[in-house]
Amino acid sequence: MATSALPWKEILRGATLVAALARDLMKRQSGKPRPGAEAASDPKSQLVALTQRLEALEGSREEHAKVMKMLAEEVQGLARRAMIGYWIGVGGLVVALASIVVSFRR
Repeated sequence: MATSALPWKEILRGATLVAALARDLMKRQSGKPRPGAEAASDPKSQLVALTQRLEALEGSREEHAKVMKMLAEEVQGLARRAMIGYWIGVGGLVVALASIVVSFRR
């Protein structure tokens, strides 16, 4: 049975890191009050609440961007390894075909 060319240890390590980041993000998001949970009639307190929610959304957006960047880097690394594997396979095919030609000429 052929061995796998994919670095499964690295893939699993990256997957666990992404899962941990997602879990941490979900914990922080679930701890925040839902929009409309507080029905303050004072415009100043509503403005403060909206400002806090906006800051929280900006922080979430930055964290999402970090996670997406990490995922993109992982996919890029996997694509690079897949391309190397492809070219090694093509080289093996060329060597095999050359050996077949040589064996039939003898």
